[in-house]
Parts: sequence; C-alpha cells; structure tokens
Amino acid sequence: MKKLLFIIILFHLTNQLSAQPSGICGNDSRTRTIQNAVGRIVVYSNDDINQPNQALFVSITNENMNNGDSIEIILSLSKSEFYQGESINALISINNYLNDTISLERDFHEYLLEAATNKINDGGYYTSHSRPIRIPPFGNYKSIVEVQGVFGSQADNLLPPGTYEYWISHHVLKSRKIFSNKVRFTILEPPDSLKTQLEELLSHPPKYKTFEEAKVLYERYKDSFYGEMALSKLLGYPSMEPTLRIELSKRFIVNYPNTASAYDKFIKLTYSYDENKNVIEDIIKELKMKQPDCFLFELLKNGPDYIETYRKIKQLIIER
Repeated sequence: MKKLLFIIILFHLTNQLSAQPSGICGNDSRTRTIQNAVGRIVVYSNDDINQPNQALFVSITNENMNNGDSIEIILSLSKSEFYQGESINALISINNYLNDTISLERDFHEYLLEAATNKINDGGYYTSHSRPIRIPPFGNYKSIVEVQGVFGSQADNLLPPGTYEYWISHHVLKSRKIFSNKVRFTILEPPDSLKTQLEELLSHPPKYKTFEEAKVLYERYKDSFYGEMALSKLLGYPSMEPTLRIELSKRFIVNYPNTASAYDKFIKLTYSYDENKNVIEDIIKELKMKQPDCFLFELLKNGPDYIETYRKIKQLIIER
C-alpha cells in the first residue's frame, strides 16, 4: 500500500511539472520553444546558483532518465561580475559515473536567461563538426565555451548590462538530453573612462589596413582594462612575423588563461612542441605562480595520457 501511495504521489508531481510552461522565448531567429520538459532536480538552488557542484538533470518530451544522475554536466565561471566588453568564458566539466564508456554528441545547446525580463534566449546548437565525445567509465571531459559568442549582438558581440543565467544541454547516445547547472553573472555598465576605451576598440575593424595601425592600438591599451580585446585584434592581423606572433600568443595565454582563446593558442604551440618547448615551459611556469587554478590547467591536466605531448605538459604542471 505504501509503495502504491508513493507511486501515485510521484505520478501527480510529474504531471504538475509537465503542466508548467517552459518559458523558452526570445526575439532571435535561433529562438525555439521546448515543451513538456519533465524531470527531476538532483542538486539545485535558486539561492546559490553559482556553486560548481550543482547540476540539473531533465528529461525532454517524457523520455526515460533511468541513469540521469550517473552523467553530470557542471559549469563554472572564474568570477561573477564583468564589465561590458570583457569576455565571459565558462568551464564545462562532464562526469561519467557509469561503469560503461558513454558517447555524447560534441554539439551542445546553449541557453541564456535575462533576469530582468525572465526571458530565455535559445542560442541553438554550438556546432564543432567533430567526432563525438567519448568518456570512459568514471571519467571526466572538460572544455571552455565563450558565453557571449552566441548571444552577443551582431553589431559588436556584446551583451547589454544586466544579470544573466547561462546553461547548456548535451545529447547522450542520441536518446536523451542532460542539462547542466546554471551559472549566474552580472554585466556592469563601464564607467566613462572605460567606456571611451571600449568605444574606440569597437570602432576599429577586425582587420587593419597596416600592422602598425593594429600595433599602435594595442600599445595604447595593453595594460588597460580592455587589454584582452586589444591583443585579440592585434593577433587577428594575418601577416605577422612568426616569432612576434608566438611572443604575443604567450602574452595572451599568461594574461587570460581562463578563456577558450588562450587554450586554442596554447594547443597551436604544442603542434610544434620541440620547437616551442621553451615558450611552453615559460607559460606553465608563470601560470603556476600567478594562476595555478586557471581553466587552461584544468583542461591540460585532463588531457589523454596516451599522447606523449600531454604527458609532458601534465608533468610540467604537477612538478614543484
């Protein structure tokens, strides 16, 4: 009798959940509505939504979630407040608590809630055109995503000031969808001094007429609040002397190791590991002193042991 009563109560709660409106809306062509989302919250709190150990598992369109709590997607941010124009990057960590290897579609779905309007923007799928993610039993996969890459305005790739919540979802074995936790962050209106810098940087096109033009802008702002944007624009110049590009890439990685761009630039250096060995070692040495908990190290320490380059890099990171 007690078991039957529990089943009836559970069924009633599930129906109540399915009756709730999804709230997925937006004014973008990428916006969609997700209906009939039925699931269960494993660890989740509206009061403290930034904690990295919180994850939301949801089954879409009444799909079965027998082992939903055995696969976990966790997002985390390096900080919770950003001035408009700063890049916002989230660390993605996917944990497999099953005894079997799992395969996830590498493409993931992105969502952004505007707290002021309670509007959820559906960014669609982030497409990488690569092989599926395979995570071994009790293994872990990590990556970095640039949050404003999908949701920033088409004019300047910026989000307006305000408070937001961001989360993603992954398809597992093409059969069910698992949601990450939500991370909350606030974009602050820049003070007048910073706003002038931002406007000047945004007014320059991505590709300069001459390298000197790009270099002058970088020298002006390299030590400023928007140094990352200035350095990104300089590194975007196509015809740069290789030695200078390596030097500037090193500077970018050391100064902004919590970004997806820093990881991409570091991996490019490892393509010629022997040639760039000293630069790679210098980067790791500086980060161990300045930012030992950076996102870049999280990804590098999680690299596959069967690749010799990753083994060498891991050893450099853990050495005292």
